[in-house]
Amino acid sequence: MKNLITRKLLLDDFEILKNFFQERKTFSKQPYEGLVQENLLSKIEFSLNNPKTNNIIGTFQENVLVAVISQTFSSKHPIWFLNYYASRNSISLNRGLGEPLESCFAYSTADSESKGYYDFYVSVPIQYAKTVSILYSKSPAWSRYEFFTDAIIQENEFPKFEIHKFVYGSILKPHKVYIRHIVLKQKYRGFPLAPQ
Repeated sequence: MKNLITRKLLLDDFEILKNFFQERKTFSKQPYEGLVQENLLSKIEFSLNNPKTNNIIGTFQENVLVAVISQTFSSKHPIWFLNYYASRNSISLNRGLGEPLESCFAYSTADSESKGYYDFYVSVPIQYAKTVSILYSKSPAWSRYEFFTDAIIQENEFPKFEIHKFVYGSILKPHKVYIRHIVLKQKYRGFPLAPQ
């Protein structure tokens, strides 16, 4: 893809992010409306106002936001949380995550690894679990990591452990959710992936 620019988003980018998500029909397998929409916009605003512990990484193509990743760094442990990721481009098993989202992930992991954060947590709706594993295996950045299923949260239940609660979010999900612990393979530690 031509002219991709990946960077940390700032408070001035709030409207761009708001519009990016407004175009979506669903978020995390739920309709993007009401409480789901309010919760996401609140998280975006909080992240943009707290750049020391929260990052939203965006990839732009011809000045249009085409992919985002949100991450939060733990204040208690050397880990981070992948809060969400989204792309305007379709994600397919044949093409993988796509260059814009790959660029976001490469940027976020390089930044995290340079700070000594070598593992993170992500929640994945069960419907995406197998697909996501295949997509990650095709990704240069993701293939540097090992994946562990830390927990399976039943539909309409919240997790029991604090670390799982954080990555699960504050909205009850009507479907099962995998909590994945993702760890950088030992051979890559100390050699961060260069940002795109």
